[in-house]
Amino acid sequence: MKILEGTVYGEPYKYVCPPVNPELVTWVHEQFGPVGGTLIGQRWYFNDFHLWFRDDEDLTLFLLRWT
Repeated sequence: MKILEGTVYGEPYKYVCPPVNPELVTWVHEQFGPVGGTLIGQRWYFNDFHLWFRDDEDLTLFLLRWT
């Protein structure tokens, strides 16, 4: 999976575009808490089939599990 960088509400995040898999999003929700919506500064976001992570450690754990 390619790791890209961007911003969400002006904050830096790293994101990936994993294959569509409802089980994957459920796992992320169980590990990192409820998905961020429009609240600023969330730990992670999911939109347009991209998973955005604020913390490198969360991204690393995700990659270890799903790649």
